Amino acid sequence: MQVEVSLPAGSAGTSGDGRAEAALALVFGDGVRPLRMGEAVFDAALMGWLRQQAARHLAEGTKQRGAQIVRRFRAETGLWPWQWRAIHVDEWLEDLATPPKRRAVGTLRSYQASLRGFLEYLTDERYPWAAICEAEFGERPVQVLDERNVIRHVIEYEGQPGRRPLSREELVMFFDYCDARVSDRRARGR
Repeated sequence: MQVEVSLPAGSAGTSGDGRAEAALALVFGDGVRPLRMGEAVFDAALMGWLRQQAARHLAEGTKQRGAQIVRRFRAETGLWPWQWRAIHVDEWLEDLATPPKRRAVGTLRSYQASLRGFLEYLTDERYPWAAICEAEFGERPVQVLDERNVIRHVIEYEGQPGRRPLSREELVMFFDYCDARVSDRRARGR
């Protein structure tokens, strides 16, 4: 199935609905209309995003985790990506940040990055998805994550304080202490 298609506006007589029909034909085949259009468009867009990431030489694990997060968000909200709004992401992340789920800040940030990356792909006019969504569902997908509602990375280490890595100064102090102990033991003949 051909998924990634670049259709410049007005090219070869394809504008408006004609552009969407041409995009549908390239994605699903000429004259083919899936029975469950929402599911088919979502799956094809997700596959296209995975291919785009492969072209960028991202690790397989990175691609699969991102797709898993997108599918999970879609399942938990019950909404298609062209229906997603900032409030849906905010509510989902708030739910994941509170007990009993309580995800780490870094984990929540990675979830946001996955959703943001998928939506950047979905809303990119070089690909057919925005035109298809507008023609088929009457809605264009929008980017719902930006600098106003993403978790900022403001401190160097966000994990549990007892598990943070030692700073360079702390390492120097630690090894100096160890060296002094070894020298002391040698001086005592031990």
